[in-house]
Amino acid sequence: MRKNFKFDDRIPINTKLNCNRYVEKTSRISPWIFRKRLDVEFHSRAHFKIQSSTSLSGDPWPRPAPPAPRSNHDIMSQLDIPNDEKFILVGHSMGGYIGANIAKRYGNRLHALCLFQSKVGDDDTDKKIARDRAINAAQENKALYVRTMINGLFHEKNKARLQDLIDQQITYATSLDVKAITSALTVMKNRPNEIDSLVHRDFSLFYFLGENDPSIVLQSVLQEIENLPGAAYYIEPHIGHMAHFEAPQTAGDFIQRIVRTIV
Repeated sequence: MRKNFKFDDRIPINTKLNCNRYVEKTSRISPWIFRKRLDVEFHSRAHFKIQSSTSLSGDPWPRPAPPAPRSNHDIMSQLDIPNDEKFILVGHSMGGYIGANIAKRYGNRLHALCLFQSKVGDDDTDKKIARDRAINAAQENKALYVRTMINGLFHEKNKARLQDLIDQQITYATSLDVKAITSALTVMKNRPNEIDSLVHRDFSLFYFLGENDPSIVLQSVLQEIENLPGAAYYIEPHIGHMAHFEAPQTAGDFIQRIVRTIV
């Protein structure tokens, strides 16, 4: 596997095959979990967790929310994976932080960990300060903070065509209690550095990065990857922090290539 993924031989995302996968999704700042059955090419179930309230194609999946998981053990229970079955875990943004911690604890269960616009290292000093400012902004004016934050996650060139979706995300996030928002920011600020725990691992590690991601300093993630032998990455140009909305075909192709390579 080349360290920098190339998409010269893309796999059509809608290819009809015989086996199934379950895609597990959580909203960006709430514990909702969504499921959808899809056709994929491999011979046992793979379980994906993408931290977003909509599918890779942007279609919302209305489902009742289960109880909020209080630990990684709770999350593993909700994934409903047989104990003798390995799986692929995909985490977007904060979901990547959770995924890295799950991988540290349950690495023997993984085929692969795929981080979508996320990292396993902790926040540096500047980022922690930015989190504190965000907490203050949310407490002072939740609606203004949510609108500014969500708009800022998308690359300028993608905003016009995705405006309806962006508005939906803003409406949903604005409906949340401000404590849910500030708690998520606090958890992200205080999360541990998981790099050392993933240096020696028995599963594959992949990164999908956005060239213009405002939430992650690209160079710092590339340095992280250098410290994780065997990690592979792909950088998508002209997207912000929301690859599954801004470049859904490429994001889906990336996951399918991992499935074909690993399982």
